Order: sequence, then C-alpha cells, then structure tokens
Amino acid sequence: CPQRGIIDSYHVILPELPKVRKWRANHATALRTRWLEKWEEGKFQDETGGLQYFQRFFQYVRQSDWLMGRKPGRDGRAFHNTLAWMVQAQHFDDIISGKYHDRVVA
Repeated sequence: CPQRGIIDSYHVILPELPKVRKWRANHATALRTRWLEKWEEGKFQDETGGLQYFQRFFQYVRQSDWLMGRKPGRDGRAFHNTLAWMVQAQHFDDIISGKYHDRVVA
C-alpha cells in the first residue's frame, strides 16, 4: 500500500481539509486494510490502479457538502473531516455508499 502516494493525493485533491501531520500506526493499518479490501474486490490490479482508485474516492468526497464542511450537521456545526477518519472501516463504507452525499428526493 503506497501510503505516501495516497496521502499526497489527499493533499492535492482535498486541500481544504486538514493536512496529515502525524500518520500513526493505527492510521497506516486502517489505510492498508482498505487498500487490501479494494484490491481483493478487484477494484484495481496494481499500484497505479490503486492510487487512481483513491484519487476517485477523494474526488467523490469533494462532492459532499457535509464531508467538506460546507454544510452544518444536526448540531449546527460544520464537520471537520480528516484522512484518518475517512479510512476507518465504517466511515469508508458509509462514504462509498453515499450516506454523506445529498440525495435528490423525487
């Protein structure tokens, strides 16, 4: 798992979000686990494809007003998203499932 490449992509695509200053062992483990899960699911076959997968993920995050802190939560305050938060299993799955993206109600 190219941790540095993913972190660099996070900084480039989501510069408004907090910079990664300390990347602790538990963060690295969570990111490596997400990487392996998506590789096993066939989302990519090599390192380049994996980096592209995470770049698409970050671009998808950018589309969410809540994840980007542009829309207040239920408590009226903006959410402060971080890479460490996003790579936790439940949060990653919730992001991918569209939980934090505005839904158009017909």
